[in-house]
Amino acid sequence: MNVILLSGREHGTIGEYTNCNILVPETETYKIQELHLPIYHCLCLAVEDSLF
Repeated sequence: MNVILLSGREHGTIGEYTNCNILVPETETYKIQELHLPIYHCLCLAVEDSLF
């Protein structure tokens, strides 16, 4: 199974255990979450397109 990490500028040690790291250039949680929304939607769209 492939694992994708969505995180902020500093992902800590968990990034070592994932296949793909998608990092946004922020350190504050609310800003990171706001930047993750369009990324999350694009990933979901890509999965839906490949399945259906």
